[in-house]
Amino acid sequence: MRKKLCGLGTVFLLALAYALDTEGVFPYFVAATVLHELGHVAAVYACGGRVRGFAPVPFGFCIRFDGMLSYWRDAVIAGGGAAMNLMSAFCLSVAAKYSPGVEALSLAAGVNLLLGLFNLLPALPLDGGRMLYALMAQLTDDRRALMVTRVVSLIVGAAAGALGVYILVKTRYNMSILAVSGLILEVLMLKELEKILPRVRKPARYAGGEFAQVLKSKSSVELRVAFCFPDVYEVGMSHLGMKILYGLYNSIDYCWCERCFAPWPDMEAELRAAGLPLYALESGDGLDAFDIIAFTLQYELSFTNVLNMLALGGIPVRAAEREGLSHLVIAGGCCTANPEPLADFVDVFVIGEGEDVSLELFDLYRTAKRENWDKHRFLVAAAQIGGCYVSALYTPHYDENGHFAGMTPSDGAPERVVKRIVRDLDRAYYPRMPGRTLDRGRS
Repeated sequence: MRKKLCGLGTVFLLALAYALDTEGVFPYFVAATVLHELGHVAAVYACGGRVRGFAPVPFGFCIRFDGMLSYWRDAVIAGGGAAMNLMSAFCLSVAAKYSPGVEALSLAAGVNLLLGLFNLLPALPLDGGRMLYALMAQLTDDRRALMVTRVVSLIVGAAAGALGVYILVKTRYNMSILAVSGLILEVLMLKELEKILPRVRKPARYAGGEFAQVLKSKSSVELRVAFCFPDVYEVGMSHLGMKILYGLYNSIDYCWCERCFAPWPDMEAELRAAGLPLYALESGDGLDAFDIIAFTLQYELSFTNVLNMLALGGIPVRAAEREGLSHLVIAGGCCTANPEPLADFVDVFVIGEGEDVSLELFDLYRTAKRENWDKHRFLVAAAQIGGCYVSALYTPHYDENGHFAGMTPSDGAPERVVKRIVRDLDRAYYPRMPGRTLDRGRS
């Protein structure tokens, strides 16, 4: 639906330009626009990227390309379109000088010159705004660059609006500058995520809104859980265990469980550039807004994704750095049979089948939150729940050769943690309507 609306916006702009064209400029404008996009394409390949398509955005197109680029190269790509227009204007003006009487060359040169200069205005979503952001991010940091770019864009948009009103009053019909102002100010009011999604591969991964997703009011729940799968959306949504636990947790009145998946590198780069945290699909809130961040560990190669997701979500990676009850990190799944590789980063490991033990852990967390327990008290109590391994309560020992020699539990933690098993599968929870992906075609 979004693609259709963006495409209609582009068609509407072209139709409006054609309808208001009284000087025969429209064909030259279309040709200059094509040259502009070709300039971007050439810059992408010059910077080592590869173009994989065009996506409609409000009143224009966005080039999608592969390749992790630096801020300098991003600025070069942003300026490629305007550079092509300015070079074309120069060549056409030289040709017009040596071809007297051919007015088309002069007109084409003027249109390319205006389009190139217009796109160099330092305001989002124009190329000049993207160049300003990339250069500021290279010299300072992402957040400061975004703040400066938005302020400059607001000033340019307001100035364009004032100029547009003046021209409209004087000419009684020319609304072009006013329309430019409206576009700049509209983009500034968009959520950052709405600007990012058209630029990434498979944006449906990050949109949410699937059939049978669970939405609750934040004020009506006591516990918010981010169920994180440390791989991309398609892999996580194919996992039946995640759907079972997602339905089970949301069947509890006081709990709202939301889903979060590891972003693809293009989305990760966009999130970092915009200063946005990794977020849950249902509410769009960053991971730092949740009480419990729960990971399922299905294979060891996903362990680094766990750390990356925590960092992207604004959560301290090491368990010792997380104080208080908020942002409790738990992990379950088959790989918790050997939890030690992640022992420094996870607060509580759920060993075995998680349907029963996780609900007991949630009830304990609810009590601790109500009674304002500190984190250590909660972890000591959690270690008494069968199937819960709290690594912070165990001290490892090594022999003189550095080989592991055993562990010493503290604060009453059991010497051996026995995995939990669902004893009665006939009475075990199973969702009547598991959440599933929408048929989004070739997103």
